[in-house]
Amino acid sequence: MKAYKVTIFILLTTAFVALLGFVYPKEGVTVWGVSLKFADAEEVLAPDEEEAYDASGDAEKIRAYIAAQKMDERMKRRYAVVNRQGGIAFPGDSVEWMDGVFAALEGAGERCVRILHYGDSQIEEDRITGRVRADLQGLFGGYGAGMVPAYQSVPTSAVGQRCDVELPRRLVYGGPEQKHPQRRYGPAGQMATLAGSATTTFFRINLKATEENTKVFSKLTVMLMNDSADVDITVRSGGETERRRVAAGGGMKFVAFELPDSCAGAEVTTTGSAELYGFMLDSKRGGVAVDNIPMRGCSGTVFTSMGRETLEPFFAEYDVPLIILQYGGNSVPYLKSGEPVAGYCASLRRQIGYLRSVAPQSRILFIGPSDMTTKAGGKLATYPILPELNDSLRAMCLANGVAYWDMFRAMGGAGSMEQWVAANPPLAGADYVHFTPLGSQKIGDMLFDAIKSAYDYYLYRQENGSDYVPSAPGTADSIPESIM
Repeated sequence: MKAYKVTIFILLTTAFVALLGFVYPKEGVTVWGVSLKFADAEEVLAPDEEEAYDASGDAEKIRAYIAAQKMDERMKRRYAVVNRQGGIAFPGDSVEWMDGVFAALEGAGERCVRILHYGDSQIEEDRITGRVRADLQGLFGGYGAGMVPAYQSVPTSAVGQRCDVELPRRLVYGGPEQKHPQRRYGPAGQMATLAGSATTTFFRINLKATEENTKVFSKLTVMLMNDSADVDITVRSGGETERRRVAAGGGMKFVAFELPDSCAGAEVTTTGSAELYGFMLDSKRGGVAVDNIPMRGCSGTVFTSMGRETLEPFFAEYDVPLIILQYGGNSVPYLKSGEPVAGYCASLRRQIGYLRSVAPQSRILFIGPSDMTTKAGGKLATYPILPELNDSLRAMCLANGVAYWDMFRAMGGAGSMEQWVAANPPLAGADYVHFTPLGSQKIGDMLFDAIKSAYDYYLYRQENGSDYVPSAPGTADSIPESIM
């Protein structure tokens, strides 16, 4: 059939259908109980209407796309670090905030560089810290468990430790009867009183979860103050014995002993009268030391109660580019509204100011609380105040030059603790608060990955001619006398 005949046929058919639509009743006709309907003329002749396209956001999208295409490689990498899921939030979105930390860690082959990890019971037994330590030592070198208390009352997976006598202790995070009258606690927040003789033995713990680098050490340092009498220290390790007499007076002291390479144990006998602030088990060849300092039941508001007399000498003696604070979880059950949250954040701000005044060379990274579950209406649910507290802590930290790692959202946000408990094997315990050893390792790896992301960007800029390294934060401008 010729084309014009086809066209005529289509036009006639359309006209017939339209005419039928005019004469056919809109309500249809009923034949033998069956209702028959036909489209009316308006439906046949009217064109299909499409929803109008909203182009109001196109211009902005196009500008953003063009800007991304023009962005140089350095800025693309920076954008990826700042916006990566589970990443660290830096003050002013400045990923360069970590440059001074990385420069110090890269120099750890010549000297020991320390990172102090303070926290609550989430880091007890070397949980989380142990994994971060292993990852950082694998990257920058070093070995050893780092700082341990003079008297270990809670077992740790890092190193075996026992003392032949029970030494009386003072704890900055303890009850009123455990406080030190002169606030001398040392960097670990606790002190043991030596009056006579005490022998502390360190030995290897054969746990699969404990990294091999943590199980050995070749340098043992005793931290003490002996103003009234001389103290004798004897260290035995690897078949060798070394004795030292530490003269009275002179304030805080750090008495270091070099041991045979990669020792797995040592015995330390201290005799005399002194305040013992702990030991450090490190590598004599330098490297990274990551110190696990748990404070059970603490909310992180105790640092202003730690006197300068022992803190300032420590930070003056050792290279500490980074202090990690991990708190907030112990406050969650007791915070019910925004006003107490603001008060808690204000208290933490004072702690940060005080730490800066005793350790002006150190950057501070704050780790917020994990998800925590309670019962609401007979069902498990995230504590209602937790998201608000987490966001408030983040805002306070960033406004005060402190980086923030959002553990709550990194692990999945509200409701994630239930998933971690239900995992096979479980990543969190039946209390819906604390992580299992496996969960602690996972959190430690997630934190390290966030740090490593910033380090990769740092390396890229170093390799491409960028020599920008921000200076360390200075002492806080105005610190209230009440926290001195």
